[in-house]
Parts: sequence; C-alpha cells; structure tokens
Amino acid sequence: MIFDLYDSGMGETLVAKELTRLGRKNGVGKVKWDAGKVSKIIKRKNYLGYTVYCQSYSNNYLEQKRIKRDESEFVYVKGGFPQIISEEQYERCNAIRRSRTKRLTDEKGVHGVWYSAGSECVGQKNEVSLWFSHASTSLENQ
Repeated sequence: MIFDLYDSGMGETLVAKELTRLGRKNGVGKVKWDAGKVSKIIKRKNYLGYTVYCQSYSNNYLEQKRIKRDESEFVYVKGGFPQIISEEQYERCNAIRRSRTKRLTDEKGVHGVWYSAGSECVGQKNEVSLWFSHASTSLENQ
C-alpha cells in the first residue's frame, strides 16, 4: 500500500497522513505515521526479499559502540523474507525519492545536509550550521 501510494505521486508526508487517516498501524502498533517512517520503508530492500548484513560494526571489545557502515559495504542475501513488491516498483519509488531529495553544498563544494521535499532536514548536527548559513545567505540576497 505504501509503495502504491508513493508510486502514484503522493509524497512521504501525504502517504503518512493517508495511513494515519485509514487507521493503519505502524511497526510498534500505533496509528501514527510520519514522513521519516515512510521514507525508511521505501529505502529498505527487505520488502524485495533481501536480508541485509554488515550494516554496522563494533568499534572495540570494551566500548561496543556501534558504527554504521557505508551503504556500499552492505551485504544483501536474497531469500530471507517473502518478496512483497516487484523490483520495478521498488526502483521506481526510489528513483522518485532520489529526484525529490536535494543535497546542499557550501561555497567550497563540501556536502552538507540533505533536504527531502515534504519532510524536515536530515543530517548530522554539525552540518546544520551549513543549512543555516545557506538559508541566511539566501535571505540576505533578497
């Protein structure tokens, strides 16, 4: 249902509002959806039947702090879950998601935060100043 709504042209926020309106429960059993939950579902390959390994690792034995790996290092194994959507629909939805996502850079070409149309800014806290400086520069130029 989520992929069908998104594929029909609805954004993440509208899909979340529709799921809430219909009374659909999320992963924790609540009827409360937001754009972030919808975005995570659209990105996950589990719905294609893949199990994903090597998403993070432990920094050392004593601390056991989890460190996320780059997505290019993930290991995908087909057959861990039943496939509930087609590869074509998954690719279409993720192409739509990528086309709606902008990545801002500063004057030096350093990548900053990501902004997805219909949701809030996503990024690391130290990158928020880049977003703020970009926004304030835009306002000063008006």
